Amino acid sequence: MFQILRRIWIDDRRAAARTAQVLTEEPEVERVGVDPRPQLEARRELSQVRRALARLPDEQREAVSLVLIEGYGYDEAAQITGVPIGTFSSRLVRGRRALLALLDEA
Repeated sequence: MFQILRRIWIDDRRAAARTAQVLTEEPEVERVGVDPRPQLEARRELSQVRRALARLPDEQREAVSLVLIEGYGYDEAAQITGVPIGTFSSRLVRGRRALLALLDEA
């Protein structure tokens, strides 16, 4: 039982670290002679992704978040959501397509 809880804790820590790397914005650092445009563009793109992700239906947003942001495998994510793997895969495919379509609109 201890090993199961330990693995769950480790998985949660890893997922939190991956999410922090993907979704956090870098702190402001004043650099002399550094072009700020790439950083501004990255922030704008991150903002667009967040808005597009928020527009997805809950089931699709959950599937996309678990796999693409949290880094879970399909089997693990299907277990987390409590649906069969086929259902989860369908939600993920639809969510990815919808996300790409929303990002193309922006």
